[in-house]
Amino acid sequence: MEPTVRLAIALTLTVLGSAASGLEQADEEASREVRKYIDCSGTRQTINTYLQGLASRLAENFKTTMQKNESYPKVPEQFWNDLPKVIAGEFNAHVDELIDKLIPLYVKHFTLEELKEINRFYERPGGVRLRESEPAMMQELSSVSAQWGQDVGRTLAGKILLSLGAYLTKPEEKK
Repeated sequence: MEPTVRLAIALTLTVLGSAASGLEQADEEASREVRKYIDCSGTRQTINTYLQGLASRLAENFKTTMQKNESYPKVPEQFWNDLPKVIAGEFNAHVDELIDKLIPLYVKHFTLEELKEINRFYERPGGVRLRESEPAMMQELSSVSAQWGQDVGRTLAGKILLSLGAYLTKPEEKK
């Protein structure tokens, strides 16, 4: 192989290696920023709270299913009392794996500079106040949303029934 070709190959490999190293470094920095966001925005706490609720619902569903099936032996009540904690413990042991899976989504949708800007917001008083207020606001939002859903559901059910009225026969008309 000619020295010029070898030199060109060596330079190409060096440039590609440097570029790959730079990308890895940028990815590491972006990953650190996403992790920082997840912690300072309260997202980690939200995930943990959600998983606690999910653990309780799963345990209750499992208990209900098992108790309906007579082929399963009678299980002591203490088992059912402990099951949500066991499930939650398993979830908690794997939260970082979930966060690792979320990082590429944030990196895909935000630049490194945007992630840094978002984190600066959450470090300022307004961001801290937002993070601290969100749990109570979410509870209130849940109540407001539930009431809204019931109201819209009633209105929608009435409209659907009116629309169906043309197709329904009244009992006295069936003769």
